Amino acid sequence: MKTIDRYIAKETLKIFIMALIAFVAVFLLVDFFERIDNIVEAKAGPGVAIRYFLLKLPFVTILGIPVSILLASVVSLGMLNRFKELIALQASGVSLFAIARPVLGVGLIASLFSFAFAGVVVPHATRRANELWDQKVEKLPPRIGSKAEKVWIKSGGNLLKIGAVHSEEGFLQGVTLFRFDENFRLKQWIGAKSGVWDGAGWRLFKGTVLDMKERGDYAVRKFDTAGLGLKEKPSELLRYEKKAEEMTFRDLSGYIERLEAEGYDAARYRVDLLSKTSFPFTPLVMALIAIPFGMRREGARGLAFAVGAACAISFVYLTVFHFSLSLGRMGVLPPLLAAWLANTAFCLAGGYLFLKTLTR
Repeated sequence: MKTIDRYIAKETLKIFIMALIAFVAVFLLVDFFERIDNIVEAKAGPGVAIRYFLLKLPFVTILGIPVSILLASVVSLGMLNRFKELIALQASGVSLFAIARPVLGVGLIASLFSFAFAGVVVPHATRRANELWDQKVEKLPPRIGSKAEKVWIKSGGNLLKIGAVHSEEGFLQGVTLFRFDENFRLKQWIGAKSGVWDGAGWRLFKGTVLDMKERGDYAVRKFDTAGLGLKEKPSELLRYEKKAEEMTFRDLSGYIERLEAEGYDAARYRVDLLSKTSFPFTPLVMALIAIPFGMRREGARGLAFAVGAACAISFVYLTVFHFSLSLGRMGVLPPLLAAWLANTAFCLAGGYLFLKTLTR
């Protein structure tokens, strides 16, 4: 690596680390003040609070990397521009592409790190953080079943198995209810394809009921719709919902295969799966977009404008990214397009501005 490449990469990396630390600190500080009342009311103690925020750290770090790369790229190139180093390098025969190359390299390294870190560390830490909050602060019983299996819920003297929970829509897939008597002997089995929250309770659709008799045989009857008798509201079932951020790529892929093999709709999970491949490469896209702004020849005022533009761009990007994911989960967009729409659009825009900068 040339001396100039090392210099630019070092400056970009230094600013990136400072920006990331600032982002994580501010995010955790805001989150702390939002949650401190719940922690105090639950008498969870400082140990629980420290463990919880440490477990949140990987997830917050992944969120902060794209914004930090964007700011680092703009500021590092903007400082070269401000002190006329950019002009001096060009006068020495160094092309703008050669100057931008180390910035893109840092963005690529950040993307590869995000891909590995988000795929291995973040899901485990996020799951443990959510479980810690549920048990120590919300005082909820431990979850039954592993992260990649069906949901099991103990409700009174009954045991409920759910293939998939969609709490926001108030929708359940693959519902099986086991009713037991006082001696914990199975007295009734209910299986249904789906369940929907109607505002007052859960309604099952297209199912079968097996009533166990004392002599050992059973009676079978079908139903089109029936009440479930489950007390938990959709918001209370949220903790049982399979969250994409709690599952690795392999776990989520296997979960999707199981849902589809059993005839359930897994489109929303497929969107989340593909987003695990698109979002980690956001830092590279952000670096590509930042380069033209950092190379604007307008002195200190230009640098201030570039930093403001970088913040606005990151906000617009996140808005487009999450909006496209929402469209994909609703079935409006194909999962692949929903997951990669923001990256593709911003990459094309950044590439156009970058090429325009190189040819000025």
